Amino acid sequence: MNPLILIALIAIVPIALMLLFRTKAALVFMALCAGSILATFSSKAVLDLTQMFYSNYSYVAESFVLITLLLLPALLTIVLLRRTVTGPTFIINIVPTILTGVTALLLVVPLLPPGVRFSIFKTEIWGQLVQYQGVIVGAAVFMSCLQLWSSSKGLKHKKRHK
Repeated sequence: MNPLILIALIAIVPIALMLLFRTKAALVFMALCAGSILATFSSKAVLDLTQMFYSNYSYVAESFVLITLLLLPALLTIVLLRRTVTGPTFIINIVPTILTGVTALLLVVPLLPPGVRFSIFKTEIWGQLVQYQGVIVGAAVFMSCLQLWSSSKGLKHKKRHK
């Protein structure tokens, strides 16, 4: 498969799911961060468990397990917290959604099997994304936090009347 098509699919699928299910991108971004931590710290144990059950263990199986650990919290968040974006906030949610999709791309590609991964690494688009990954992730964090802070209704102090 053409690496550019694969790059587009990896970024567009989470974006399309968030828009389709009308899920708040900040929540999905935080779940994606949780998935990254899960994949980082639990991957060895899960991969060892996988090797016990599958004799035909390969790089593809390892990639599948790691990508599942990364994306499962985000996918569950998209499905379980659907319709958290309503009305005019849908437009405001588009930028964090795109940033979350691109962040997912930046996290998934290094976990792909070596042949696919290296073909993506050779593309000019990947070089541009890696060059600006700090800006992309920083903007995603800022926009997600801003979205969460602006929607927190429970933090306002109310006066009690007797």
